[in-house]
Amino acid sequence: SAALQELKDRPKVKIHRFPDDVLAKLKILTDETLAEEAANDPEFKRIYEAYQHFRQQNDAWSDISENAYLAIQ
Repeated sequence: SAALQELKDRPKVKIHRFPDDVLAKLKILTDETLAEEAANDPEFKRIYEAYQHFRQQNDAWSDISENAYLAIQ
């Protein structure tokens, strides 16, 4: 994106990934929060379950397409 490129172009800016342990903890907290919301809101649950179903189907496709392409970059 243009915003990311603008940051990259600044000589004093260093861009770092979040550490894997931080990302893992964020995933756990996100999953817990989404499960709590789904337990308390039937409409949220319906939408979230549809989203999860889509992700499962999309992940299978991504494994043989986008992820394979990214692996050779």
